[in-house]
Amino acid sequence: MQVSNYWRDLIATTTIVLVVSLGVNYYVAQSHQHQTSDDQIRTTLDLAALLQHGSSVWCWGNQSTNRICKFDHLCYSDTYDEFIFVHGKIPSIQHNLPHDRFNPTLLDMSSVEDHNGQYFNFVQLPWQAIKEKFNFNSTVILKGNHLVFRRFYPNNIMHVIHDDLIPLYYTLRQYSSLQTGDADIQLIFFDDQPPGNYTYLYHLFSNRSPLYKKDVIKLINRHDDINTNVHGSLICFQQIIVGISKMTTWYQYGFQPSTSQGPIQTKRSNPFPYRTFTQFILQKLNIRCPVPVSSLTKNNDSVIVIVLRQRNRLMVNIDQIKQVLNRQYNKQVVTLSIDNSQDYNITHQLSILSCRSIGLVGMHGSALILGLFLPRHSFLLELFPYAINPNHYTPYKTMANLPDIQLYYASWTNQIKRNTIAHPNYPIQLGGINHLPNQQQQQILNTIEVPRHSCCQDPNWLYHIYQDTIIDVKSFSQQLTRLLQLQSQNWKVNVDNDHNYHLQFPPSRVENVTCIFGQYQGKTNLTITWDPPWTVKLFHQQYIRTIQFEIWFQSSNQEDVVAYLTKKSPVTISDNINFDALYYIWIRAQINDSIKGPFSHTYYCHTHNNNT
Repeated sequence: MQVSNYWRDLIATTTIVLVVSLGVNYYVAQSHQHQTSDDQIRTTLDLAALLQHGSSVWCWGNQSTNRICKFDHLCYSDTYDEFIFVHGKIPSIQHNLPHDRFNPTLLDMSSVEDHNGQYFNFVQLPWQAIKEKFNFNSTVILKGNHLVFRRFYPNNIMHVIHDDLIPLYYTLRQYSSLQTGDADIQLIFFDDQPPGNYTYLYHLFSNRSPLYKKDVIKLINRHDDINTNVHGSLICFQQIIVGISKMTTWYQYGFQPSTSQGPIQTKRSNPFPYRTFTQFILQKLNIRCPVPVSSLTKNNDSVIVIVLRQRNRLMVNIDQIKQVLNRQYNKQVVTLSIDNSQDYNITHQLSILSCRSIGLVGMHGSALILGLFLPRHSFLLELFPYAINPNHYTPYKTMANLPDIQLYYASWTNQIKRNTIAHPNYPIQLGGINHLPNQQQQQILNTIEVPRHSCCQDPNWLYHIYQDTIIDVKSFSQQLTRLLQLQSQNWKVNVDNDHNYHLQFPPSRVENVTCIFGQYQGKTNLTITWDPPWTVKLFHQQYIRTIQFEIWFQSSNQEDVVAYLTKKSPVTISDNINFDALYYIWIRAQINDSIKGPFSHTYYCHTHNNNT
């Protein structure tokens, strides 16, 4: 896949390979000064085992975009910036490696699918080359288990949460004991980039301070031999998992040629429960809500949050909008900004959003990802500048409609061109167009709606999305009124049902099926009885709105199956029932109109006597 030069350069300068070490504590971190004792890194036996057994690999997934691999003794060369698979003295295990792992690559190291800036692969060398050509005696072996992936765009909060943190949470739940809340995890940023604005959020997944690539390289230098060679030394990982799950991502950014951005189709039948992630983050930040969510709409302390941008895409008349919310809707307003946010502000912002807010308003932008932390049945009002079609840019609309996020969503677009403040003199990456030919500039200035486009340098899109906007109060109020009405009408009933959300699972089998042959007014019939699923008997009635039973009925001498749906047992069937015949019966329960359980075992009904 080909990616634009802009994004390739951006990823090259901002992405970080994270090496997550699970389970073995061999670093001592204090004020970002890291020390590692020799016996915790490697021993003579470790080096001998590396040569004897070499590397091994086990992969899961049938293509590069869904593959994750686990390695034993995978090495890394700083000299060549390559991972090295070592062939030892005994044969290596190479499970489920594709025949051609270079078409296009073995796996993605990011959750962003098939982006050529995120590809992972390795080279292969025999043990003799490792021992003789590298500074083998100064090889560093990092003990324990590791998970390696690349952050996609660590200075953008939307990409941090959507592309990195949620996939990291899912992957660690899959491969470690993160669910206990005290997983012993070491993050290593495997490039030369300094900490980003949101490094604090990555810290929540480990009880240790992160290491950086320069820290790991220092381990080599500290153990290097006096007589070095051009190939340098190696860092080897005792065990390492490479790749990160994509099961949680819901949006793609249009990197494929001739493809626009848009929602990712559902990847599995059981959607990921995103609020387990948000609760994990809130717990790590020690955020506890003093007021029950169910009382928020009636609580005088509840607020509407407006997310403000500080440098571009501004809401010019924000003071007027705040007055409307205060006077017309009698709502308290809190304004937040993530621009130049410090670590402690993140806790403050998430506390307000998760504990006090009934809605979030903001211009299209990365900060709206924080809507994940709103209580269920809050609202999200996303604002767009002039000429931007909101149906073409839907990461937050898609987020609002995730099964367990459940926000009321609406968009507002500036329809009045004179309410726009454009910036043709901005830098190119922020929508400046003064560098373009006059004809192209005029076409952009005359645009009524920005056409669909691929990521990420379309000048028409950039020019219009970075406009400042004077919000039209009348049309804004119409959208807000509709959202508040929906919220008011449905908040109580929905909040009352929230604690039952996780109980939507199938019932067990029906039991003790019997059938009795009979005749009535000269017609043969069968009366079928059964006991309901035993698990249903354990539910409180509030968990089950409806229960029905699906009966499949087949004559032994016919292929057709007749289906019946009934609300209770017993049921009598007289249509097409013949004397001295054999019938097969299967029954299953269905609760709340859609959640079906397994079919019962096959039951045999004879119409010549009462035996079943």
